[in-house]
Amino acid sequence: MIILCDCDPDTVPYGGLAHDTREPLKWRGVREGIPKLVEALDGIESETGRRINLTWCVRSDLQMKEIYGDAAWPYLEFRELWQGLESRGDKIAWHPHVWRWSDEHHCWCQEIRDDAWIEECLEEGYQALCRAVGRPVESCRMGWEFHNNASMRTVDRLGVRVDLSATPGHYCEGTGDRGSIFHKYTDWRGTPSRPYRPSLEDYRRPARADERALGIMEVPLWERVGWIWRGIGRVYVAAKHLARGRAKEAFFGRKETMFHIPAFTMPQMIFASSLGQARGTDLGHGPVVVAFHCDELLRSEGLRGRIYALANATRNARAVLAMGTMTTPTGFLSEAGAGCL
Repeated sequence: MIILCDCDPDTVPYGGLAHDTREPLKWRGVREGIPKLVEALDGIESETGRRINLTWCVRSDLQMKEIYGDAAWPYLEFRELWQGLESRGDKIAWHPHVWRWSDEHHCWCQEIRDDAWIEECLEEGYQALCRAVGRPVESCRMGWEFHNNASMRTVDRLGVRVDLSATPGHYCEGTGDRGSIFHKYTDWRGTPSRPYRPSLEDYRRPARADERALGIMEVPLWERVGWIWRGIGRVYVAAKHLARGRAKEAFFGRKETMFHIPAFTMPQMIFASSLGQARGTDLGHGPVVVAFHCDELLRSEGLRGRIYALANATRNARAVLAMGTMTTPTGFLSEAGAGCL
């Protein structure tokens, strides 16, 4: 199993800022949430003698550069934290978002069409993070699980060995939310559940016999959530659209569905039932990959505070230990061997 944490700034439900400001962002999820989780995991290790290691996906991109002056500011600002996590056996990965400021709409928007700008954003973000870390960063998880052909080719060209962005079958056309006119576009239709080397022609699938394959390995997230939880998630998302006056999206739009993947911070009944499906699966297809956001480790009011919580992560850590083997993105490549995928 691979556990990923997206180390983003805090979102609005956790006291963060909306996307209509260029002010410095809030980082309580990193400052306070991550140390609390590590303390809980250390306690479990003291009880069981077994350690749970995570992969921390650190922001570095042009939005960070525009706000703070350096694309890798999130690593530089919290360098002591990241180095301490690495000293306990955790790994650092790269987490770029393609957020671009719109002077017309006065907000940050997800750029999905300007391939030249996307390439610049990724190039700047990756090089800055590698300089800050002091070595090449070998794994990547894209913000909002976004990729297109240009972005996948770019991370491959930069030397990233493994990408963990794919959510097989997931398609979201993009929404306006939290102060942005457009964000959250993803398209992984036709993507297999097992790791693959993407086609140069279509990042969402393996290369065919007559196509060139990229060198990077795409390792999809575990998407097998029980139909009950998936149904509850769809109702929840529809309710959010209705609350914003988007009846068409609520009933007819092919939008994101909550519980598409089992987040590490979800209630144990959802997380453990998803892992239960993994036990009955041939895991030769690749590792079980789960993810969460660090601000979910903070307290939040209402339904969100019950769905995503530090207490859930602590309980789920014990379920993870029952699963058996923990690994890292690049560790998986070494363990699998070049010829078995």
